[in-house]
Amino acid sequence: MTLYGVYQKQRKKIRFQAHDIFTLEQVEDLIPFLYNLQEPKLTEVRYGVIDVQDQTVTLMELDGDYETIDLTQQNEELCRGLQKHLKEKKDLIATVTSSMGQSHITHYEEEN
Repeated sequence: MTLYGVYQKQRKKIRFQAHDIFTLEQVEDLIPFLYNLQEPKLTEVRYGVIDVQDQTVTLMELDGDYETIDLTQQNEELCRGLQKHLKEKKDLIATVTSSMGQSHITHYEEEN
């Protein structure tokens, strides 16, 4: 984050530089100094993996709620490993990170 003046009247702006947590791309934005900004809410939830079919994975929370996630925007290596472990009939726990309307599986492990 950098504060600097631009234009003839030296209006103050803030330069935000960050990495997108899902795509790992560097993003940058210039915001006027007097604007109110909101930080994104980041949540991580652990689910039991139920099934993988047609590029979607079905997950179940501990309280019994189901969620489906599209695998087309996920890490390919993670998806292949997930499908391989499910074919071997292993019980898996997946960690899903959600922010700004997007959900991605960031990690999975065998259930003990």
